[in-house]
Amino acid sequence: MKKHSSYQNYSLHTNDVDKHRCLWYFKFKICLYLFSLFFQRLKAAVHYTVAEICEERGKECDVTFAKQVISALSEATFRYSQMMSRDLELFAK
Repeated sequence: MKKHSSYQNYSLHTNDVDKHRCLWYFKFKICLYLFSLFFQRLKAAVHYTVAEICEERGKECDVTFAKQVISALSEATFRYSQMMSRDLELFAK
């Protein structure tokens, strides 16, 4: 049997660490991707809901809302909901 030198053992250990880092990075990227998909879908749902509300109110008042106005309203609504969710989370702690 051949004995491994300490350098070979170190290189094997380093490869294991590199594999572990690579696997961890891959898992992190998957989680980040899934979170971004969820975030985009949530933002799109808020935008759609705000557009529907603007359309309903516009029909009642004979007003049409510009796309920029709907976009600004949905962005403000989304940011406000983020702020409220953070406040609620901190309050729960």
